[in-house]
Parts: sequence; C-alpha cells; structure tokens
Amino acid sequence: MKSAIESLLYISTRPLSFKELAKLTNQKVGEVEAMVKELVDEYNLKDGGIKIIQNGHEVQMTTNPKHTELIQGFLGEEVSGELTPASIETLSIIAYRQPISREGLEQIRGVN
Repeated sequence: MKSAIESLLYISTRPLSFKELAKLTNQKVGEVEAMVKELVDEYNLKDGGIKIIQNGHEVQMTTNPKHTELIQGFLGEEVSGELTPASIETLSIIAYRQPISREGLEQIRGVN
C-alpha cells in the first residue's frame, strides 16, 4: 500500500490530505499516516532529487530545494521556447473566437 501512496503523491499536482489518501487507498487514516511517515523518512534521509514534505495533515512530493536554480533555469527555457504549429493554431482560434470552451476548440481543430 505504501507504493500506492507513493504513486499518488508522484502524480498529484497539489498536496494530498491523509483523509484523501485513506479514501483513495481504502485504508484507515492512521495507517496512511504511518505509511507516509515511512515514505518521508525514506525520501528525506537520502540526498536525492525528490523529497516528500508534510505540512500539517497534507503531504506532497517535491523536488529537492537545493536544485531550485537549476529547475527554474530549465523551466524558463522550456516556457520561452518556440511555439509549435499546433500551439499557434490553438492560440489563433482562441484569439478569434473567445470565449471558447475546450470542446469547441477541439471541434474546430478536428481533434479528440
């Protein structure tokens, strides 16, 4: 069950509460708290690139804070890169037809 919690933390874009994790894994909150504590200890004892941060009753998987500048540089390059033809098409449709829903945009572009 610990690996299931680890997977959920990995894919989540936001902190997850013990209650949410318990519901998703069909476990008791106390059991989830114990498994999260083990995961926190495992990840935070080693000097790896991934850490697990617990804030009150919520927990989240994050990158190691000592790599902040490296990550910001990478994300800055990724965001400032050239737009793909599909991105330009999408932005053109949004600019011309706004406001538009995702479904409407996909219908115009002919994609599912």
